[in-house]
Amino acid sequence: MLFLLAVAAVGAAAVGAPAVHSQSKADAHLIRPNVPVRPAWSSASSQDSRLCRQGGRRSVQGNVTNVYDPSGIVLGDDGTPLIFSTSHSINGAINVHAASGSDLRCSSWRWAGFAFPLTQLPSWVHAKVPAAQGVWAPDLHWTNGTWHLYFALSSFGSQRSCVGHATTPRLTAESAVWTQHPPVLCSGQPDEAATGASLINAIDPHVFVDETGQPCMSVGSFFGGIAVVALDANLGATVGSLTPVAQRADPTSDPSIEASWIHYDQGWYWLYLNWGYCCRGVASTYNIRVGRSKAVTGPYLDKNSTALLDGGGTLLQATDGAVIGPGQVGLFVQVLPVTGSSTNTDTDTPPTTRTVVSEHYYNGANAGVPTLNLLTLNYVDGWPVFSPLDPSLSPDSSHSSP
Repeated sequence: MLFLLAVAAVGAAAVGAPAVHSQSKADAHLIRPNVPVRPAWSSASSQDSRLCRQGGRRSVQGNVTNVYDPSGIVLGDDGTPLIFSTSHSINGAINVHAASGSDLRCSSWRWAGFAFPLTQLPSWVHAKVPAAQGVWAPDLHWTNGTWHLYFALSSFGSQRSCVGHATTPRLTAESAVWTQHPPVLCSGQPDEAATGASLINAIDPHVFVDETGQPCMSVGSFFGGIAVVALDANLGATVGSLTPVAQRADPTSDPSIEASWIHYDQGWYWLYLNWGYCCRGVASTYNIRVGRSKAVTGPYLDKNSTALLDGGGTLLQATDGAVIGPGQVGLFVQVLPVTGSSTNTDTDTPPTTRTVVSEHYYNGANAGVPTLNLLTLNYVDGWPVFSPLDPSLSPDSSHSSP
């Protein structure tokens, strides 16, 4: 993400103890019928939560303001639903938000600290992104017992950017210990020629696994549009060249495109992204677009069969009343419990799921403050639509993929 709010340059002295958490954008491929699902943290049982489930509350509750670029929801190793977001603080890198229970609409969210202090950023940051302004747009992927945290380092209006990478064997809201690694991808370096796909800005990473089992990353912001690239088996380096998949129709006059997320569902790869400008409060113009493809590298087409590389993109969500400039889609596939059972022990039957959307918007009823929002992803006539996250679908005890 490109931010109008400058934050302290990385390397500034950190204040306070490190809090360690990670966000996760769970992908549909993580849910398989033959993989046992473990219980999520039980829902809050307060009177307020009960009233919410009865339809008396329609907004996400708790400390949900000043949330920029939320990740998709992930369940920590203790079952706690977590979301990571951009930090604008000199005290730490990446905010961690935790829910009070598995009833995602009716739980109360709290700020749980920072993933790690700025002093834990590796030395390569100062060499490759000397003007970095904070740690942006986190994304997390779980595989083979390891959590991988990805994040962007850049400065407003610059293509000199990198995708950072850290890992931990255990993810909780307050006690994860992250090991930092070399950058996965950098752009705009003085010793590199900027031609073709190398124009892609190394911002807004999303890591996922395609249907062949190949780990991939979508990435990009403004300069050069959005691209997809394969990752190595350790999920720490790119393999081969970047393949551009989306661009504005006339990037010279309006280059605004970023915040990609690729999700395989319904036999298609769906590419979600943002047009417009974030971070301007009530003047923000972010809007969410979508296209689909049978191949992870495209071509992605919108509902009118216009290629996203040619400026296509079906409008999915735009400003609506006080919900201004929605963006930064993250998806979480939640496994719902078997009717009449508090656990799901039948590994032969595909679980019942719903896909929960996380995003931020600028609240027109609260001076344009960036605010966390949760929605449900459904399909109408074969295309995705967002709708309110119905509390009645959030049981007292739910389940999710590991």
